Amino acid sequence: MATQQIQKSNLQKIQSNLLGEGAIKIFKDALPEVLGAHAEKAAARYAKMAYAAVCQSPKLQQCTPQSITKAASIAASLNLDIDPRGLAYLVPFGKEAVLIIGYQGLMELAYRSGKVKSFTANIIYESEKDKVLVTRENGRI
Repeated sequence: MATQQIQKSNLQKIQSNLLGEGAIKIFKDALPEVLGAHAEKAAARYAKMAYAAVCQSPKLQQCTPQSITKAASIAASLNLDIDPRGLAYLVPFGKEAVLIIGYQGLMELAYRSGKVKSFTANIIYESEKDKVLVTRENGRI
C-alpha cells in the first residue's frame, strides 16, 4: 500500500511538472522555429504525450520529474512524437528517464535531412552476422 502511495505522489509531481507553465515554456523553446505561431500548441501536445507515456509505465512513474521533462524536451527539439508509432520513447534507467529514438524516428530524421531518399531492410540471422559488411561505396549489405 505504501508503494502505491509513493507512486501516486510521484505521479502527481510529474503531472504538475510536465503540464505546468515552466515545462510548456521549455518545450516551446526546444521546438523548431519553423512552427512559429503553432509552437505553444505543439508544446502543450508534447507535455501531454510525455504524461501519457508516464501514465502507461510504472517504472517511468518512479523517475524524477526533471529527467522526464528533459527527455521529452529533447524529443520536442527533434520534433519526434513520443507515442506508440515508435518515433521516440521515454525509457527509465533507474530514477532517470532518457529519450531513445526508435528506428522509425531515425528514418524520419534521415528523410528530413534531405540526404536520404529511401531505405532497404533485410533480415540478418544470428548465424550470418559475421558475414555482413556494409560499405558506403556499393551500398550493399
